Amino acid sequence: MFDDLGEQTVHLTPRTKLRFGEYVDGPTVDYPGCAVQPVQSEERRDDGEASESRWKIIAPPGFPERTTSVATVDGIVDDGGRPRRLQVDGELQTHYDDEGFDVYVGGFLTEWRG
Repeated sequence: MFDDLGEQTVHLTPRTKLRFGEYVDGPTVDYPGCAVQPVQSEERRDDGEASESRWKIIAPPGFPERTTSVATVDGIVDDGGRPRRLQVDGELQTHYDDEGFDVYVGGFLTEWRG
C-alpha cells in the first residue's frame, strides 16, 4: 500500500450540464498526494520543443472517477505560465491490493478543449 503517491495537488472543477446543454463550472476541490507525469508529446511549438498532450495520473483512493470534471495540476502550465486545463481521457480506475483494499486511482488526462 502506498503512503504517499505523489507530491502534486490536483484541483478538480466539476462541470454541470444545464437545461439547454450548456456547462458551468462548479466549486473547485483540491486533491493532494497525486502524481501526474507526461506520457505523450505530439504537438510541436514554434521553437521546436514538444508540447505534452497526455499525462498519467495516480491519485489516492477516493479520487472521483468522473469524466466531466476539468483538472488543473500544480506545476503543469502552458507557455504563458497559466495552469493547463486537463480532462480525463477514457476512464479512471480504482486499483485494489490482494486483500481487496483500494490502493490508488489511475488513468490518463488530456488537455481540455472546450
